[in-house]
Amino acid sequence: MLSQNASSDSLFDWVLQDKGGLKTGAFLQKMDEIVPWKEIGDELDAALYDRHMGRPGFPVDVLVKALFLEMWYGLSDPELEEQVLDRVSFQKFLGVRNRTDIPDETTICRFRGKLVELHAEEELFEVVQSMIDEHGLRVNRGKIVDATIVHAPKGRKGNDGTNTKDKDAGFTKKNGKTLHGYKAHVGSDTKGHFIEDVIVTSATTPDNEAFDDLTKDETKAVFADKAYIDQEKKRTFRKRGVFWGV
Repeated sequence: MLSQNASSDSLFDWVLQDKGGLKTGAFLQKMDEIVPWKEIGDELDAALYDRHMGRPGFPVDVLVKALFLEMWYGLSDPELEEQVLDRVSFQKFLGVRNRTDIPDETTICRFRGKLVELHAEEELFEVVQSMIDEHGLRVNRGKIVDATIVHAPKGRKGNDGTNTKDKDAGFTKKNGKTLHGYKAHVGSDTKGHFIEDVIVTSATTPDNEAFDDLTKDETKAVFADKAYIDQEKKRTFRKRGVFWGV
């Protein structure tokens, strides 16, 4: 029997209230509390889309949250769609209740492309990061730098000669496989909880090209994989008193 407190909520909310991973759920709940996602979505909606055409079929705040889930958990567009279908904590964070509420990979990709086109992606992440900092949720112990491929549809040629291919995306190879899309160069805290900086480029851009921009203000330590090995940078960072963990 439902409690009196549960009667004001939907059955869906009541059933899911104790579901999902505790750490992930607590983290996402905190992000929901401190970031005004709806307000951010409304502002982006007005800036990115014409009143009469071109709007996505999903609320913009849901698409914004989806992008942050990808960054926080290192997911591609197809992986995010699959994870939201499978993870209760992600569903609760996005406020989705069934498959038709979940944005597909193409929708997410097009939304990101719109942000990149209008140079709005960096400002978006800076705004959210500043809110995280205001609440003292991040302690600087260094920065992890990494790059991940964000897949984009290759597009199709139309009979009229047009092509739906995203002109800003590009091709690259990883582990012998040819991939198409963008590359997200990310600087995160050492626990991997908070995205501090993100630079989005074509997938053709080398991983280490964005390294200097991502680490220019770091004062503690930098960590990265072998793609970022650079002896000259190593000497420079050590002179600055920054631990070199590459």
